[in-house]
Amino acid sequence: MNRIRHLQFGILSLVLSLVFCAETIGQSLGSGAYSYYTLGVKSDGTVAGWGYNSHGQSSATGGLSSITAVSGGYQYSLALRSDGTVAAWGNNFNGQVSGAGAVSNATAVSAGGFHALALRSNGSVAAWGLNGNGQVSGAGSVSNATAVSAGGYHSLALRSNGTLVAWGRNNEGQVSGAGSVSNATAVSAGRFHSLALRSNGLVAAWGDNWAGQVSGAFSLNNVVYVAAGAIHNYAVLRNGNITSWGATGDGQRNTPANFALPTTVKWTNATSADYLTSHMWNGRIPSTALSTAVFDKVGSYTVWFGNTAQAAGLNIDAGAVHFDLSFHQYLVGGNVQVANGALFVQGGTLTATGNVNNAGTYIVATGKTLVANGFQNSGTLINHGIIHSSLTTMGSGVVKGTGQFGGLIAIHSGGTLAPGNSVGLMTGSDAIFGEGGQFEFEITSATGGMGIAWDGFQISGILDITATALNPFEIKMSSMGNPVAGFDPMLDYEWTFLTASGGIQNFSADKFAIDWTGFVNDLGGGTFHVSSNGNSLVIGFSSIPEPSSLLLVVLGLTAGMPRRKRRR
Repeated sequence: MNRIRHLQFGILSLVLSLVFCAETIGQSLGSGAYSYYTLGVKSDGTVAGWGYNSHGQSSATGGLSSITAVSGGYQYSLALRSDGTVAAWGNNFNGQVSGAGAVSNATAVSAGGFHALALRSNGSVAAWGLNGNGQVSGAGSVSNATAVSAGGYHSLALRSNGTLVAWGRNNEGQVSGAGSVSNATAVSAGRFHSLALRSNGLVAAWGDNWAGQVSGAFSLNNVVYVAAGAIHNYAVLRNGNITSWGATGDGQRNTPANFALPTTVKWTNATSADYLTSHMWNGRIPSTALSTAVFDKVGSYTVWFGNTAQAAGLNIDAGAVHFDLSFHQYLVGGNVQVANGALFVQGGTLTATGNVNNAGTYIVATGKTLVANGFQNSGTLINHGIIHSSLTTMGSGVVKGTGQFGGLIAIHSGGTLAPGNSVGLMTGSDAIFGEGGQFEFEITSATGGMGIAWDGFQISGILDITATALNPFEIKMSSMGNPVAGFDPMLDYEWTFLTASGGIQNFSADKFAIDWTGFVNDLGGGTFHVSSNGNSLVIGFSSIPEPSSLLLVVLGLTAGMPRRKRRR
């Protein structure tokens, strides 16, 4: 089949932002609505190419470095450098190569049939190449763009508010149909049709439907990535599956067996954004159930969700990352890691089949749920929601909050349980007070009750005390810098700080130590101790009693009696 027929029928080589395992470990693959070859960005920032090579569009990749994204047009290619400039090579019959030299501050590129687009960092769009249908000149009026895509003879841009702007040839409604789209997170232009991914995981499609390339989109859901070919399309679902629709006469939908999704995907910028909008991290690679999602940018930002999302792993390596899941879920097929110095705020339901390893600060927001196989905590865990997982806290790990635990809580080796919210109540099922662990007991009033006037931990199961007299479990008392209201050092007190409906095992008073240096009231010589009372643990205060009146009389008489001189 000759190249003219390819041009006439618009057969596209595979268009997917996936990793081609045999060629690149990668950051990006790029094709376009009129390309018959594929480009890949390797992990070292160089470019590999394969396929149709009539004008060096797939082979003239030597000398390129620091590349973050690529896109292929008809007989020419584009590459985005990390400094925001654009490299181009191949057929320049409409200036689509030479025009790239004037572009700066670019954040994305897209090669159309005979024209090219670049998104600038200020939200404007640069365009160059063929001017036959306004597909170039129409870019001048675009602002607040977050993504661009060049089609056969038309162009698309996604605005920051989720609406679209389109310009160029409109013979099949590929331009005018964009006006009815809202809540879009990504766009992709084919030869005479267009696609948009919505925040709810559905796909909008309009324009030429000769091979079902438009109507085939309407039955899809849970989509995280779309790519339009000339007369066919590809989509990646959040579970990692790949689907396609439209023309297939020349094998353009025969996905190679050695294509695979990436194993690591990083958030591009430390800015607030929709997860589906920003799933094209590190050069158009979608985050799916087969990818580990990595957040490693310094800064505080919120990630919100228009749909349930999936990942093979979730790493919060730096910054302060807030997940606003709303009523959606985040499903992790492996482990969740929060690094030392990082903050992760979970606003919504997160389910991990692996473990959570927290060395930073992990916050489960009020009313939200975390489900995991286990939770290893050496940082700070603040639970105001529900955690269905066993929890082990050790080292300098601290567990705070007013939430609920549905699994065993084990406090070991320097780990601290600090229930409540200055003050308050934490609830759970079973617990272990191990060697070297601590309970931070905050108290504001000597009377009032557990969870109201002082901190408390209430469990429905069993408390097992595995601490020893040689390495006891410490109660660290604190009145938070203020005198405890109503405290009288001449009176005795008992404050229940733990109840265990299933009972308390292996209690012995010498397994507990008390640090009351944070209790600022004058104790009048009194002392604190820990005791058990049925299914409860109690902190007691014993005052030094005043001498009785009879004893005072006796002491007075004794003091007044003459003393016998000692014989020499």
